[in-house]
Amino acid sequence: MSLGKNIHGKIKLTQTMKIIIQWLTWGLWGLLSVAYLISDRNSFGQMFGVWPAWFWMLGIWLLILASHRNWKQTSLLVGAWLGFLLYFSEEWQWAFHPLQPDPPSAGDIQHKAIPRDGKKSNSISLRIITYNLSGDLRALEATATFQPDICFFQESPSSQYPPPERIRKLGSEMTYVDNDGLAILSRYPVKLLPSVQLGWGDPVQLMEITLPGNRTITLVNVRLIQPELGLNPFSASTWIQTRQNQVTRDKQMRILLKLLEEKRNKTPVILAGDFNRPARAASLDPIRNHFTDTFSKSGRGWGNTMTIDFPVSRIDMIWVSPQFKPLLSQVARTPYSDHRMVISDVEINTHNGI
Repeated sequence: MSLGKNIHGKIKLTQTMKIIIQWLTWGLWGLLSVAYLISDRNSFGQMFGVWPAWFWMLGIWLLILASHRNWKQTSLLVGAWLGFLLYFSEEWQWAFHPLQPDPPSAGDIQHKAIPRDGKKSNSISLRIITYNLSGDLRALEATATFQPDICFFQESPSSQYPPPERIRKLGSEMTYVDNDGLAILSRYPVKLLPSVQLGWGDPVQLMEITLPGNRTITLVNVRLIQPELGLNPFSASTWIQTRQNQVTRDKQMRILLKLLEEKRNKTPVILAGDFNRPARAASLDPIRNHFTDTFSKSGRGWGNTMTIDFPVSRIDMIWVSPQFKPLLSQVARTPYSDHRMVISDVEINTHNGI
């Protein structure tokens, strides 16, 4: 009799634990949903929401299996988490893009690069690259494979300013301008503009280029502050560091948005660089309201750029003002940087005007 009670008691305890784990799983769903909705608008959202949505999935599936009591309850949990994954991640959407060849690697011959679009009447197609070089000149030279018209470089090797013969490898008509960590390479005539300080790290690099037809375009090259990647919500220092990081990020975004507002009212604008936030981040919403993320519009293949061997986040981006039409975008890798490069073909009318 007592043995039966003990066995029965053990069964009741197991069911109780399952209920607790199930409610814990629902609680995590609610917590993370709020964090991802807030995104990097505040420290709470930044601490949890800066990670890819699927980052949490392995642990969550284990909790769902552990809390399994009947198929109805388990199905509700699975459905809720699948909804979370579909709503807060973009990777699954890439599976529906038209198929293209695998992204080319450095050293591949040119026919593996994104096909060039021919010039049309009154318009021109531009190939744009943004690439964090990680301080390696070989990464810069690797972009020659793709025959770019404009390159935005971050973490450029300023102490090793590329000698003329290395620039000529990218094209005899190319102009290279380095600005202490940020650099722009252009096939078209350039006009340097004063850089703008952001309060942390590299100042915004600004330049105007002139296309055929005397069309002027403003180029804006950025590398924003890295997020605080603390994973211990019970540590006061983690919250303090996350908050300080958030304050700096907010200040950078205010300066950048004011600059973009000023420039986009005068000329078409290409904004590119290392934003150190995933593409879905809420802090990028004001940019999204006036600019098009080229990969989101015309991307093919896996779009994440960081890190090179395990690309879990799309932090390197190219944004264009409404005068541009994105044609095709892909991501490519070289062995010389911990980032992958973004390559986008866009089209713009060569007639001047806003």
